[in-house]
Amino acid sequence: MKYVLKFCAWFLFLFISGWLLGLSMAWKSTVFFPTSPLHILSLVTPAFIQIIFGVLLASKHLITEFRTEGSWRINLEKFNILALLPLVIVMVIVIFYDQMSTIVNLTNFQIYMISSFVLILFGYYSSHSLYKVKN
Repeated sequence: MKYVLKFCAWFLFLFISGWLLGLSMAWKSTVFFPTSPLHILSLVTPAFIQIIFGVLLASKHLITEFRTEGSWRINLEKFNILALLPLVIVMVIVIFYDQMSTIVNLTNFQIYMISSFVLILFGYYSSHSLYKVKN
């Protein structure tokens, strides 16, 4: 039964993420989903879906930590080095791509794939850096 519930949760997540991405494509160039590069709504939907996907990959760890008694803590070393540092490096490359194109020789497609991978890793390691300490 446990695996059926996990399968249903994954299926629901994939369905909702596909639906949101489809809506984001349909909303292109409208008031609801502006396509200017610095507008927050044009970045939130895909990035949020990828971060949630990473959190779902670490759901087994979160469930075991949720069931244990104690208070929540965060492993800051793990969070900073494995989650935040790659995210900051990739976001700097994405934001300053025009100025860094001579240093970093990547196409737009490669940058999109790398940033998607880093967002998934951010979600995974963000949830893996949470743990409980017994009182």
